[in-house]
Amino acid sequence: MGWTTAACWTRWRDLDLWAQVQVQADELVALKPMLQDSGAKLLFDHCGRPDPAAGVGQAGFAALLSLAETGRACVKLSSLVKCSNQPYPYPDAWLFVQALLQAYTPQALVWGARTGRFCVRLSALTTARCGRCLSNWCPMRLTVRPLGGMHHAGCWGLAGSLRPR
Repeated sequence: MGWTTAACWTRWRDLDLWAQVQVQADELVALKPMLQDSGAKLLFDHCGRPDPAAGVGQAGFAALLSLAETGRACVKLSSLVKCSNQPYPYPDAWLFVQALLQAYTPQALVWGARTGRFCVRLSALTTARCGRCLSNWCPMRLTVRPLGGMHHAGCWGLAGSLRPR
């Protein structure tokens, strides 16, 4: 059977699978119509890898923010080093995290870390330490809980509400 892109997306949607999407800078602009029309659940990794020099208004990041409205997309807050031009704790990337929290709300965000790619080893990363690290990034009260069944260890789900300023 010859598979078309549309048939593949239909099958993906019918199987209720998540498509993990890896984009950077403005790549999502061209892909957005296909992803939006697919009906599939979408997980964008690494905060969508925006260009740190282009700011939150760049076209690719705006496309990512708009996909929150589908109710089928979520974003993994991970690897801030990939959307930062500054050293840890990557303060120039925090504006991206804050914009994602506003658009997606904590219920549509996950946070992940892999051993050797984060500021602490995974074996030392507790839920409390995860929450403290995230509290540096955003003006929200977050509840952090480990998620099972992810493709690698170290994914946490978020729930929270905006902190009064």
